[in-house]
Amino acid sequence: MRKPLLTAALLATAAWTIPVRAQQIDLSDKIRLNGYSNFEFEYMPSKAGRGDGNASFDAQEFDLVFNIIPTDRLRVNADMRWEHGVATEDSRGNAAISHAFAEYTVRDALRLRAGKILLPFGIYNEIHTAKPAIFLYKEPFAVYKTEKLGGVRRFQPRSGAGLEALGSGGLGGVDADYTVLVVNGETTGKKDPFEEDDNRAKSLTARFRVHPASWVMLGTSYYHDQLTEFDATGKDTGRRTRQSSYVQSLELSPGPVLVQGEWARGNVTPSSAPGTDMEGWYAVASVMLLDRYRPYVELQHFDPSRKLANDEVRIVSPGVNLRMDGGLYLKFQVDKYHSLPANTRFKGVDYTELTAAVAVAF
Repeated sequence: MRKPLLTAALLATAAWTIPVRAQQIDLSDKIRLNGYSNFEFEYMPSKAGRGDGNASFDAQEFDLVFNIIPTDRLRVNADMRWEHGVATEDSRGNAAISHAFAEYTVRDALRLRAGKILLPFGIYNEIHTAKPAIFLYKEPFAVYKTEKLGGVRRFQPRSGAGLEALGSGGLGGVDADYTVLVVNGETTGKKDPFEEDDNRAKSLTARFRVHPASWVMLGTSYYHDQLTEFDATGKDTGRRTRQSSYVQSLELSPGPVLVQGEWARGNVTPSSAPGTDMEGWYAVASVMLLDRYRPYVELQHFDPSRKLANDEVRIVSPGVNLRMDGGLYLKFQVDKYHSLPANTRFKGVDYTELTAAVAVAF
């Protein structure tokens, strides 16, 4: 009889003491929770085109961002994302971890990361989900979502599992930063690229940026990978499709003016077929008015195959970003699509789409 009584007493003591000890631990300086959400609207007034003719609302995303700092040198960062009103019981939407990594700081010039990491490619890939941080309605498709413009592949995947070295410092009196990332790369079979690679080759991403002045940024990014080729039965043939991409980035921000531009070129070459050369670029000019209103004009151009004629697509997008209160932003943008007949997605059909978004950072 004593053992049950002793067990009950120990459990009661634990139930009383654990909350007390938890209250004594102040985690406010160790754990930081932030996040953002984005709500969108799209409508294509015309009957023909690839836009949304139904005037749809989209609960596009809700993200929670965790920063856990066990020591002064160690940081754990993760972004948990719920997209499109996710309801798993109805097979609707999507739930994902955008990135999750541990970072150790040796010094400012050298930080090391391990985990699921967003590829440091260009200006927008690392922040593409954080819509409040992007004054445009979306990141430019001509560089970051080329499959939506008729491209055979994107210039780079969004993320990968691997190791990253990055840092910042002075270079001849000029501020600079770099990052080098090695991950499994894309898998073309059934394997999860965040768990296991389907070939020995690893993808490489590198970026280098300099700031000749406080309002000038010049950058270059590079991506390379080898993709496994399978036969009709799903067996590895031993042959590889090679993919390489690079992007040149420019940002000018004198006073209230902000000008951005990027030019990307990539090649996808199967082992036994001619390769495809893609090229995309965009330029956007904006100005901040009254610390609240940012009107802008964006121009994009994408060529899915430089060896083929009449397949280009161009997008002209005037818009405005309004900061309403704290981290609350309203966006209004008009996208005017013009394509040539050989483009596999648009087939030369021009159209206009009206877009709007409510983005909140907290």
